[in-house]
Amino acid sequence: MTATRDAKGSTNRILIVSENSDLATKVGSGFSSHGRHDVSIQASSLAEMNGRAIKQAKQQDVVIFEAPAGEGPETDALTALLQEKTGETLYFALADEHATIADARRLREAGIDEVIPNTVSADQLESIVSDFLKRTRTAAATPSSHEGVVLPITQSRGGVGSTTVAVNLARALVGRSGTFRKRQKSRVALVDFDIQFGNANVLLDLEDNGSMAELINRGSAPDASDVVAIMQQHPSGVDLLSAPHSVVPLDAISPKMVEDLLDLLRSNYDYVVVDMPRALVEWISPILQRATTVYMVMEPDVPSVRQARRLFDTYREELVSLPVEFVVNRRARPMFKSQQIKEAESVLETKLQFWLPDAPRETKKAADLGQPVVELYPRSKLSKAIELLAASSRTLTQHKIELV
Repeated sequence: MTATRDAKGSTNRILIVSENSDLATKVGSGFSSHGRHDVSIQASSLAEMNGRAIKQAKQQDVVIFEAPAGEGPETDALTALLQEKTGETLYFALADEHATIADARRLREAGIDEVIPNTVSADQLESIVSDFLKRTRTAAATPSSHEGVVLPITQSRGGVGSTTVAVNLARALVGRSGTFRKRQKSRVALVDFDIQFGNANVLLDLEDNGSMAELINRGSAPDASDVVAIMQQHPSGVDLLSAPHSVVPLDAISPKMVEDLLDLLRSNYDYVVVDMPRALVEWISPILQRATTVYMVMEPDVPSVRQARRLFDTYREELVSLPVEFVVNRRARPMFKSQQIKEAESVLETKLQFWLPDAPRETKKAADLGQPVVELYPRSKLSKAIELLAASSRTLTQHKIELV
């Protein structure tokens, strides 16, 4: 695939590499049933292809292969292949049910574009690949177009303070003007998709302006010219799309509306922070698909950790390679890890890097005044911890941000 090729009317060159003939045939059938794909099947492993894999891959738009398990010749062959990656070919790894979170992360860090469960249907895989190609080509055709990053904030269970984290992270991402020189502030949108229990507007002392309810009734996202009208501007610099004042059914929102709304906001903001709903609904899929990093707010107790793992596994069924960072709320970073923390990290298969200390007085006062904690108490330990979370977000997403 060349970056300038038209996504419409072009034939996508798809190479499937697998020793499993049944899997290769199943995968290939999903692409062959559509006229826009030219499918080739290599009935071997990457290692068996030797140097031919690199040459053959460069002639393809997409290479699909089975994710290697552990160290060995197959991993070495994949490493050699990715070292020659030019950006013109997309690489998709099919992972089995034994693949861990760490496995998926290593593949993404190595340069794999997407990691997909090998249990997906052939049609689902074709849809995922086609959508990825479309988005890649659209971005390449308009290199100067703005595309902000999406940062969903979810929770392991109710009451862990995810909305407080979302509001304060959004404010921290706006940035501040320096005393001696003017710094460029980021444009930040906060979307409260907790449509039944959301109260981000309360923490910002803003009344619901009815925009979300209007979008739900209309069933579609607004035009680009209406972005300013639907968003509420807070003095802190955060623009809010609040949850509706009245409770609405969870299925009142369609995936298409969420997809279009997020794409519109990404074109107008540097960061789109999403306060996620407390339920698993169909329309969270486009949010996860656009997420640069998902922050899962939790507490270090056993029930919260177990729920965090269950929720992550559910998200993983949607996107194996979904980047998730766990945020421990209401607990300061310990100097030494207790056995409980070690067990939590073992269950979650990751190090707990983000800790937000408990600050009941500051958070209550900030809520009463309708101001973020980082705005009202910028020197508090909680504010400093949230600023570190924001700094990490900037580091993780810097390559995608285009400030204007």
